[in-house]
Amino acid sequence: MTGAPRLLGVVLAGGDSRRFGRPKGEARVGALTLVERAARTLRPVCAEVVVGRPPGLPDLRPGEGPLAGIEAALTRAADTGAQGVVVLACDLPAVHTATLIRLVTAWRRAPTPRSAVVVPHDPLQPLCGVWGVETLGAVGRALDEERRSAGDLVRALPGLVALPAGDLADELGLMAPQLLHNVNHPEAVDEARELVLPPVVSVVGWKDSGKTTVAVALVKALVERGVDAVAAKHGHRFRLDTEGTDSWRLRHDAGARSVLLAGPDGMALVGGWRRREPGLGGLVRRWLRDAQVVVAEGWKEGPWPAIEVRDPGSDGPPLHTPDGADAHRFLAVVGGPGLARDRPDLGERLADLVDDRILRTVD
Repeated sequence: MTGAPRLLGVVLAGGDSRRFGRPKGEARVGALTLVERAARTLRPVCAEVVVGRPPGLPDLRPGEGPLAGIEAALTRAADTGAQGVVVLACDLPAVHTATLIRLVTAWRRAPTPRSAVVVPHDPLQPLCGVWGVETLGAVGRALDEERRSAGDLVRALPGLVALPAGDLADELGLMAPQLLHNVNHPEAVDEARELVLPPVVSVVGWKDSGKTTVAVALVKALVERGVDAVAAKHGHRFRLDTEGTDSWRLRHDAGARSVLLAGPDGMALVGGWRRREPGLGGLVRRWLRDAQVVVAEGWKEGPWPAIEVRDPGSDGPPLHTPDGADAHRFLAVVGGPGLARDRPDLGERLADLVDDRILRTVD
């Protein structure tokens, strides 16, 4: 969206993969290679995404490791007017766009973003984060002095902002080691398949703004294109079963926490939460992870790529503002300039946007 600082996304994939036995970026987790998956994860928050090896980026210091790739990316960012680089190693497939949105939001809130680095910590992972363009000098000096550890460098930077990996992982229904699961040998590919989530786009807005109408138009357009799109909806004070029915008796009279209803025409799961309501990531992980894309209605406070729906009569303030710290997560504003809620091709326009920003991998 306009107003968000221009960021360059770089997939770090230039290693020789000695332990893996072949170029690890070509390994597949689900339908995508590791490089394709990382590029797709970066695309919603970056103006441009490149792979950190020729021809995507020049190899300025052959054989000097990922820090040299970060230097090449920062050089490209400085030359093109980008304010920072969002770095993601291709062998961290469990990292989701929601994770990057949290990191970019924290970077934008830093006192001097251009000199800040924001990464997960505990464990510290410098190859998943945002590097302000003014860190280029420090990266170059470290490499000149043959200090090639990205972790050692970020620990010494005064602009370091470290976000707890456990908090970032919880958003996705994971634990910190799972979020930063590193695919450095072939057996780790199988483990990664249990950790990845499909892309998510959330349709958000205030009550009665028309969110459902927009979500229906988007899902319909995606399905007509052959995309396996599933939907999720957040609500308050709704009831899914009726007093006196079999499901009611099993749940409320007998005490079953959940009741699964199944038949030839479909299924439904009715129940409550064991402790607290999980976030959208946890719900997708448990029930919707086989989808190609999840279109969620609601969860407006979450770190998900979002389409805002505005109603001129609403009392609520705009959710997207050009100078907001999370402005980068908004893909479009329906009801804003140029995207009226009643345009007949609204679903197609939004599906084009999802194709380009959410589902596309590398050019």
